[in-house]
Amino acid sequence: MASYPMSTVQGHILLLVCVWTISTVALPAGSCVKKSVIAIPRWHIYHRLCKPIVIGHRGNPLHFQENTFEGFKSVRRFGANAFELDVYLTKDGKLVLFHDKNALRTTGVNRPIQDMTSKEIKKLRYLKKIKYGPNIITYRRRRKVVFLERVLRWAKGKKILIVLEMKPTDVLLNAAKVKNTIKTSRAVAKMVKKYKMHDQVLAIAFNYYATISAKRAYHKLVVGTFIVDVAWRFPPVFYHLINTQTVKLLPGLKGCLKNLPSSNKTMDYYFVNGVMEKFMRASYTFITPVIFNNPQYGGQKNKKTMKMVRRSYGKGFVVGTGGFFDIKLPQKKVNAVLALHRKVIKLGVKMIITDDLIKTKRLIRSAMGRKCHHHHYHRYGHNYYNNNHDELARQDHEIEAASRV
Repeated sequence: MASYPMSTVQGHILLLVCVWTISTVALPAGSCVKKSVIAIPRWHIYHRLCKPIVIGHRGNPLHFQENTFEGFKSVRRFGANAFELDVYLTKDGKLVLFHDKNALRTTGVNRPIQDMTSKEIKKLRYLKKIKYGPNIITYRRRRKVVFLERVLRWAKGKKILIVLEMKPTDVLLNAAKVKNTIKTSRAVAKMVKKYKMHDQVLAIAFNYYATISAKRAYHKLVVGTFIVDVAWRFPPVFYHLINTQTVKLLPGLKGCLKNLPSSNKTMDYYFVNGVMEKFMRASYTFITPVIFNNPQYGGQKNKKTMKMVRRSYGKGFVVGTGGFFDIKLPQKKVNAVLALHRKVIKLGVKMIITDDLIKTKRLIRSAMGRKCHHHHYHRYGHNYYNNNHDELARQDHEIEAASRV
């Protein structure tokens, strides 16, 4: 899971923060959206996987560079059946798997990924050492940037779930960004439809308009949302801009949003009523762990998050979480939130996005005793991949040899 970038809204804030004050208008009593969420269809692979489903964040980033073909293929060897990936549209209309807006951090090339052609991107190589917050992860070799079509071709028909996040993470849109959002989401929908992968893909984006556009382009696509704690920490003007933009792009929500205050109470209203989830006919959401059972987010109605979601969204709505064993955090902070993560697991979340597949499976076993999360893919035990670099190198070689075939 990513976070909302402050740089996206800074220009607007500088212009308006001095003239806009927090509204004291009371929140509407409930959601005015007449639509309802849609349960994940029974034909979707989601229903065939052990819960909670462990999802490799950008593949398997502790052992293979993020969003690489080798990382995606390795997930099953680490005892998981799902991974998350990030999709950008290139300058020449191809769907490339990449997380950052700029290629600098992970490849050393200082260019926006959307301004490059597919031919230029094919020349890129991920660095052997990549920085994540205070941590530097060292990989065994440089690897290629991969395109969505190759991954879908490989995954089709296998017992694999793909959480497909559409980029970029823009939540405030100008005309150019709206146009790019529509092009990207339509291209994603077209690609999933081409390979008939709607039964293996869960589409999502921080930009709600991208998710809605993708659903409109392909009705069988199963879509969802992110609910992140940082969304409650923006300046007041941000919420005014978001509501104004949403009414413009999605006029059907005007009745819901016209009386919302310009404060984080707006997020309370979105969250506890499932406004956007109902409007886009979503089937699931990923909620950051700190939000669960925390009235700081959503008020008193969020004292029991799972109960609130069942009541407001619907019994068939799926709740997941993310940020487990975050690769960007120092080890002390990772250890500090383990109790919270264990608590969230016990609440009954159905999906978990993580940077460490093995430790997350171990945490699930300790919290719930789920036998299907035993690491049975390698006879040498749970921590073998983490400790034995010779074996990891051998597996790495096998994966790359298979990709050539």
